[in-house]
Amino acid sequence: MGAQALHFMQPFATAVLDPVRYATLSRYLERRGSVEWVVGELRRESAS
Repeated sequence: MGAQALHFMQPFATAVLDPVRYATLSRYLERRGSVEWVVGELRRESAS
């Protein structure tokens, strides 16, 4: 679901963000388990 939202927002977001990195993030989030990994990393960073 998150990747689909990123694809929808792409025309607006790439006006201010790097289009290559934005596309890479969108493709990564389409992979199974990627969202859980990102959430875990954010929690780990906030705990330290």
